[in-house]
Amino acid sequence: MSQTSFDLPLMLLPDSVNKLNGDILDRTGCIAFLDTERVVLSDKPASAKDAFTSIVMGLYIMYHDNGKALNTLLNDDMTPDGIKINTLRISREHIKRIKKLRTNLAHGLLLLQDRNLFKRIVAVDYLGQPELATPSWQCFLDSLAEDQWQDVVEQITQESDQLYSLLDTWSQKWEPKKMIVKPLFREKLRNAPLFSKDFCRQQLLALKQQPRQYEDKYERWQDIAVNAFFTECNPVPEMLRIKMEETIREQTVVAKSTSTNISERYGFDISQLSPRRK
Repeated sequence: MSQTSFDLPLMLLPDSVNKLNGDILDRTGCIAFLDTERVVLSDKPASAKDAFTSIVMGLYIMYHDNGKALNTLLNDDMTPDGIKINTLRISREHIKRIKKLRTNLAHGLLLLQDRNLFKRIVAVDYLGQPELATPSWQCFLDSLAEDQWQDVVEQITQESDQLYSLLDTWSQKWEPKKMIVKPLFREKLRNAPLFSKDFCRQQLLALKQQPRQYEDKYERWQDIAVNAFFTECNPVPEMLRIKMEETIREQTVVAKSTSTNISERYGFDISQLSPRRK
C-alpha cells in the first residue's frame, strides 16, 4: 500500500500542526505542543498494517513527547463554555489508546498483558469484532486482512483529526477571554508535573548526567522555564521547550574552573600578588 493511498492525520503534517499551535498561542496565550517539527515518517508504508504502525508511532511522538502541555488544555477545568465535556473525554480516550498501542509496538511484543490489550483495542474498539481477539498473537496478526487494517487506520486518523478540530474550537471559544485563560493555563502548567519527569530525564541523559541525582529539582526547573516563557514579549510555542532545555543545561553542567577562576570569584586578584621572596 503506497503512502498516497491514505491520508495522514493533520497532527502528522508539520505545517498543519504548527499553524494550530500558533493559532492557539495568538488567540489564548497558551500552547499545546512543545515542538511541531520532529515528526518524520521517513518510509512509505507498503501496506495498511505498516501505515498503522507508522501513524501510531508518529501520533505518540506528538501526544507524548511534543504534547506535554496538551493535557492541560484538555483538562475539564480549562474547558470554555460551548464545548461538551463528553467531547473532551472522547479525545482523551483517543490519546490513551495511541499510547497503549505504542507501548506494545515499542516494548510489549513479549508481554502477554500488553499483547492482549493491543488485540482488544484493535479488535473490539476499532473493528467491533471481539472474536478476533481470541486467537494466539501470531494468528491474530495473520488473520487481519488488508481492508481491516485500513479500517483501523482510517478510524485513528478520524479521531486524531477530531482532536485537531477540538483544539482549534477550544482556542476560538477562549479567544475573547484571553486575559482569563492565559494566567489560568500558566498556573496549571507551572504547578503540575506534566512534562518535568520524562523531559528532564531525557535531557539529563543527553548531558551524560544521572537523572536520579536531580529528581528533586524537576518541578523547580519546569517552574523556571514556564515563568521565563510567559515573560517573553513575543513568545513562540517552541520557546517553552527551549527554555526548559536551557534551564536544565545551566543547572547541571558545571564548567571546569582553574584555581585562578576560583580565586577571582572570591575577590582575590592573583596578578596583584607579590612574588614569593626567596
